[in-house]
Amino acid sequence: MHHNYIDRYSDGDTIIHSIDARVKILSTLLFTVVVVGLPRYSIVPLIWFMIGPFTIFTLAKIPFKFVLRRILIASPFIITLAVCYSFIDSDTRQVNFGPWQMQIKGSILICANIIIKFILTMSALTALTATTPFSSLLYGLEKMYVPRLLILQLAVLYRYIFLLIDVSGRYLRSYSARSLRYLGFRREATIRSAMIGSILISSLDISERVNLAMIARGFDGKIRTLSQEKIRGKDLLFATIVCVYLVVLKAILW
Repeated sequence: MHHNYIDRYSDGDTIIHSIDARVKILSTLLFTVVVVGLPRYSIVPLIWFMIGPFTIFTLAKIPFKFVLRRILIASPFIITLAVCYSFIDSDTRQVNFGPWQMQIKGSILICANIIIKFILTMSALTALTATTPFSSLLYGLEKMYVPRLLILQLAVLYRYIFLLIDVSGRYLRSYSARSLRYLGFRREATIRSAMIGSILISSLDISERVNLAMIARGFDGKIRTLSQEKIRGKDLLFATIVCVYLVVLKAILW
């Protein structure tokens, strides 16, 4: 089973991949808090914050096409939210783009602010998951004293997603092999609904067997990895660079 949609590039050997998972998790959280906490009419300051994630992608050799695809998957929800918020302010505000000054409606600024914040935070999350194996993420969360029940749910969800993908793929291949022509919207909708129900039942049955197999092999909910990660000098250096980067941007832009 080779489903690597989430952490496809997490097995790289760059300097970013070698950073401790706990350091990267805390750095991502700090970056997200700082970005989300920016004023809702800020546009130019947000653009400067793009330097961080894209520097990480470059150093980790993560293709920008891969990042863009991940951002587009969740973009419809954020765009809908941004459009809804764009009607709450009809005043005109002055925005400075370097030496240029423009008068822009507050609703447009809010909409752009939400979208840019989403791109920044989603880029940071993608950088985290694309440079860290999922098992290391779970191990890092456990070392940060995140409730074990939450970690167990993430671990099981991560593995069961692959089962759902496999089951769905088999049903779609079977349907494609048996369908010779388009049967009309109503008939096709009925068939697809029956397929969804069958996929749900099959995935539940497979997940039950997997759960029994895990228990039979002594699984107790504790995350174990082959390498015991430790905080090293380069991890502290990376955390220092992130903190200095955020502090400098805050000091320069405000």
